[in-house]
Amino acid sequence: MTHNPSTPAGVLFDVEGVIAHPDPAAAERLLSAMDLDLAAVTRARNTDATYPLWERYSIGRLAPADYWAAVARALGRTDDAETVAGLRRAQRAAWWACIDDAVLAIVDELRSTAAREDRALRIGLLSNSAPEHEAYIGRFAGHFDAACFSHRTGLRKPDPAAYRLAAAAIELPMEATAFVDDKTRNTDAARALGMAAIPFTDAAALRVSLAGLGLLAR
Repeated sequence: MTHNPSTPAGVLFDVEGVIAHPDPAAAERLLSAMDLDLAAVTRARNTDATYPLWERYSIGRLAPADYWAAVARALGRTDDAETVAGLRRAQRAAWWACIDDAVLAIVDELRSTAAREDRALRIGLLSNSAPEHEAYIGRFAGHFDAACFSHRTGLRKPDPAAYRLAAAAIELPMEATAFVDDKTRNTDAARALGMAAIPFTDAAALRVSLAGLGLLAR
């Protein structure tokens, strides 16, 4: 593979919808015991009143009990401790539960390809998240040089400050960094900041995009 001098020196990956996916069946099993289903909870989390609360929750500005109590009320339930704990359990069991091994293999291949070519490459994570995601974060250790999770950093996409923080975490300028995400609003924001934006659909398309940037062999 011929190295292109414009090849990015780093790649940042989103997590949900790219590397990891929810397990709806796990959530349904727990919610059914509460006479609820995942579709109802999803609707309750995305109302005009509750979505702004999710945004605050995902940057550490709202306590878990307060956020899930609001979701319980949006479901027409009481916001007692048992209901709040049940909702949190269901989401914790589902979020990021399923790793896309094909994408993670590409992450590892990026590093090995750069090593063979004696080329430095930094790889990181930039993801919106919540405390319930903590159970899964350890699985990414060893694959990435740095990780920026919104509930830890206080910054979430598409806030430009979140991208700047993540690029700094892998010690690169924005223009030397590529960003992979499944949401258009997030890739658009990255592109506006000078990053090489890669909209994610599946592992095969991701490989083609990374090869086009000179990061993998075609």
